[in-house]
Formats: sequence, C-alpha cells, structure tokens
Amino acid sequence: AGIFLSSGKVAHAYTTVDSYIPSDTTWTKENSPYVITGSVTIPSTATLTIEPGVIVKFKRGDNWMQILGTLIVDGILKADATPQDPIYFTSFSDDTVGGDTNGDGDATLPASSGYPNPLGNGIQLTNSISPSILNNVYIKYNYTALTIKDGNHQITNAHLIDNSKGIWMEGGNIEVTNAEIKVPDYYGGYGVYFYTPQLPNSSLIIRDSKISARQGIVVGGGNFKLLNSEIDNNEFSGSIGITISSDTKAVLSGNIFRGFYDAALRIYSGSLDLQSNTFISNKFAAISYYGGTLTSDGKNTADSAFLLGGIPNNLTLTKEFIYVVRAPATVSSIATLTINPGVIVKFDRLYDY
Repeated sequence: AGIFLSSGKVAHAYTTVDSYIPSDTTWTKENSPYVITGSVTIPSTATLTIEPGVIVKFKRGDNWMQILGTLIVDGILKADATPQDPIYFTSFSDDTVGGDTNGDGDATLPASSGYPNPLGNGIQLTNSISPSILNNVYIKYNYTALTIKDGNHQITNAHLIDNSKGIWMEGGNIEVTNAEIKVPDYYGGYGVYFYTPQLPNSSLIIRDSKISARQGIVVGGGNFKLLNSEIDNNEFSGSIGITISSDTKAVLSGNIFRGFYDAALRIYSGSLDLQSNTFISNKFAAISYYGGTLTSDGKNTADSAFLLGGIPNNLTLTKEFIYVVRAPATVSSIATLTINPGVIVKFDRLYDY
C-alpha cells in the first residue's frame, strides 16, 4: 500500500528511522526502503545488521534544525551484501532505487556537491574496538559518504558516487579494497581526506580501487599506502591527484595517475616511496615537489614534468623523470641535491605572458 499525498502523487511505502537504535537490530529487504530522518545513532552496545538488497535513504530532520540524515555508528554496522544484491545508502529524493519514496515524481532530484544542499551526511564510524563491515554497498548523494573517526573497519567493493566528499578519515586503521569513488568536479570535493597529524600510528591502505575527483586524495600524517589503483580527473582547473604533507609515511605502488591539471602528485613534507607508477596526460606536472624525503625504485614513467619547487631536504634526481624549474628553487643549507648521470633538468618561466 502506498502513502497518498494531497498532490495526488503516490509515495512508496517505507520504514522511518528517526531515533536511537537501542539494541541489536536487523533491517530486512521486506521492510525496505528505510528512511533515516535526521541523526540516528547505533550505541556502543548494539549491532545493526543490514540484509543484502536493502535500500536506506537519508532525509533532513523534520524539526527547525533540519539536521542532515546521518547514521552514526558507535556500535557495529554489518552491511555485507553481494554484487547481485547490493545495499544502497542514498538520498530521499533518489527515485532510481526504492521508487519515488517522497511521492513528488520528478519535482525533486538527488543532488550532490551542495547544489542544492544534500539531504544526507552518510555514515560515521566511531567504534575503536569492534570493526564494522561495508561490503558491496553504494553510498550516493551525501555531503560526506563515509566518515571514519576511529577503529579498524572493513571496506570492500564500496561505490561512493556523487557525494561532495568520499571518505573523510580522522583516525583509525582502515583498509579499502576494490572501491569506486567519484566526486563531482567542484572546488572542495575530495575523493579521500586522511588528515591525522596528531595520530602518527593511524593508517590507510587503498588497493585495487579507482578514484575520480578534483582533489583525489589529501594525506597529512599517519601511514598511507596506495596500491594498484587508478586516480583520474578530466583536467579540471586546480585538480591534484594526491597531496602529501605533515609527517606522512607514504608508499605509492603500481598506480596510474591520469588527467590532472595542476599535478598528479604534490608533496610538501613527510616521506614518499614511489614504486612502478605511471603518470599519463597530466597538464602541468606529473609531480610537484616542495619538500619531504623521496625515494624511488627507478621504474616510474611520466609524460609530463617533475617540477622542482624547492629543495629543503636531501633529494636525488633519477633518469625516470624530466625535471623542470619554473621558479627559483633553492637548495637549503641543510640539504644536498644529487643529480644522477643522464638526468635532464629544464628551466622555464612560471607564466607565459
């Protein structure tokens, strides 16, 4: 049976969730879709199990505060689905799954990037002891798809599509495998934001994944590995594949970086080990270097420049890149610049007038 609205349009039946989930609960396909209205919390003593095929939609709260629909997981979330029967976390305005839940036909459409403001803020994982599971899930049309504040959670086969931010990580030790993250091209949209300068033991490993965003990955602090993945953009102005800063310990191995406007990789500080990466069709630079410790296996390839913005730390230039200086690049008094035999360094002006 539908819910009939005064407009004459029909809203598909759904289950509303608008309060605390006090005990172990299972969301079933039979009672799907579930609509999270405002902020809903799973306490540390409870587990929410979501069956394959369930659709969850986010909706702003009905009170004057209009809080974004958010699932806060202080306990455990088990969303373990299959490719044939995935779990969806999407907007109340998304009619493509679960039907026309809000009953307005095409009057409202799901929106990401805040145009208009999204209805949801996705899932927040906070449990530092017991891991949650997200497998074969779609998270769409949120301000932030997945926020990780702490813990060791399992994220596999996740599709984070058309959210303003894909993964926002403030702590914990996370491994993401076979993920698809697509963020619309607008300023401020991050594929992954991992900034934990006060938590040196935090870690993020991303493997066998594809990320498409104007700001692909921003890393500051902790331990970061990107393995056998693709990071791309369509040369949108200001786009950068990965930005590395603070005391990050980073390893990039077997990846493809494609189509960034400013740089595929920008490093300010920390340590970075490059192993067999490919940089293709990046407009101004494959790599922009401003500081940090850089090592390489000598097997990286690039069809655009390695920009030297300054040499505050010891740095060795190897034959795998063509180096370009477009502005004064100073070797600091405590650094040594080593240029291996056969290396090419070119000088260019910063702007063409």
